[in-house]
Amino acid sequence: AERLVLEELSYLKGDPRFIFEVHLVFEKGPFFNELSTLGLPVRIWNAPHKSARMLGAYVNLIRYLRRTRCDILHSHLLDGTGPIVGKLAGTRVVATVHSDKHYGAVERFALAKSDLVLGCGKEVLRNISRFIPRRKVRVLSNAIHKPDNTSFCRKDVLRRFGIREESKLVVSLGRLTRLKGYDLLVEAFRRVVTAVPD
Repeated sequence: AERLVLEELSYLKGDPRFIFEVHLVFEKGPFFNELSTLGLPVRIWNAPHKSARMLGAYVNLIRYLRRTRCDILHSHLLDGTGPIVGKLAGTRVVATVHSDKHYGAVERFALAKSDLVLGCGKEVLRNISRFIPRRKVRVLSNAIHKPDNTSFCRKDVLRRFGIREESKLVVSLGRLTRLKGYDLLVEAFRRVVTAVPD
């Protein structure tokens, strides 16, 4: 998800119609250094996770958004709070939703307050359309920016990674997290190779 935001910002940062600021509600996180290279203002609010003091950080963020007269807040991975913060600040809210999980009452209420909710994929869109008016939801298809004039030859890739030419090559593209089920995939491959060595 963070990678997608970085890609979007690197593409849009030069568009004269927009002025971007990045606000990290919690700590810097793993993508902070990459964000910093974009040349955009980055503000870290250092809200403590799951603490009553987190509300103070949200109040300060609301005040900041009001003072700077922000036009649009893009709420990313803050389903239960981001849209409410934006609305209390008097701004339009675009929320990006990545999961087709069961959303609790607070998250459903908050997301429904958004002006636009982008569901990452058709399944997510179907899920959020159950509690958000259809006119407020759109699908956001994840994409990858392929470097220009780059081609990949199977033989070169195998050689680069020290894989025998006769090997079967399986490529997976995604975040390496438990949610994606790579542990199940690796175990399934182990079983297939054991049962069918070829």
